[in-house]
Amino acid sequence: MIKFFRKIRQKLLTENKFSKYLIYAIGEIVLVVIGILIALGINNWNEQRKNRIAEIKLYETIIKSLESDFDDVEVHLQRIDSALVSQEAFITYSAEEILIMYPNQKINEMLRSVKSTSSSFFPNYKLYEKISNNNEIDLIQSSKVKEELRELYEQHYVNYHDLDLNIEHQAVFSLINNYFSKTAKSEINNKGISNSDFLVNYHLLTNECSKIYNLTIWTRDAMETCKSEIADLLTLLQKELDILK
Repeated sequence: MIKFFRKIRQKLLTENKFSKYLIYAIGEIVLVVIGILIALGINNWNEQRKNRIAEIKLYETIIKSLESDFDDVEVHLQRIDSALVSQEAFITYSAEEILIMYPNQKINEMLRSVKSTSSSFFPNYKLYEKISNNNEIDLIQSSKVKEELRELYEQHYVNYHDLDLNIEHQAVFSLINNYFSKTAKSEINNKGISNSDFLVNYHLLTNECSKIYNLTIWTRDAMETCKSEIADLLTLLQKELDILK
């Protein structure tokens, strides 16, 4: 093809048809430019296609991670709800009233529930760190999705984590050390509760539950916020994924 065009140029020059040669040369340049533009267009299309495939895969990965977070936070919400009910009972009623109101097995369950107050929800931070550090987050074209992701991981998860650290510290160094370390063997066992031990140490339990109760509520509220934000983000991600596909 190149030899063909070269022969045409040489023929026009030898016949002193400069004007026709000039028109031909311009036309050839135009064809070359068009070819380059077509090649660039194809290359851009290929890059966009690759980015789209990568974006779809990224959406699917994030959705899977957030679904796991959602299931995890639901489990821990149930645990913290049980802990709050038990804490409130121990704060509100005397030991004698508790022993009348509940059978030993139920009191054991309530004590275990209080002991697990610091059971923590652990979001998958690693995925967000990975896509942020590797600039994979730039694959996401939706500014709203990126904004919602940043709010969830950098605001809501962080707020929950700070409260969770406080309640874990309070539970471990106060509730567990001041009460359960003294009573675990006699009060939480398969045979039931020793009523005398329960009565003697009940003031410790009431005091520790009072100290941790409000913090438990705040932690639960932060956990509930995380759950709501995860649900909203999952809806948005699925909507964007459907559009991409």
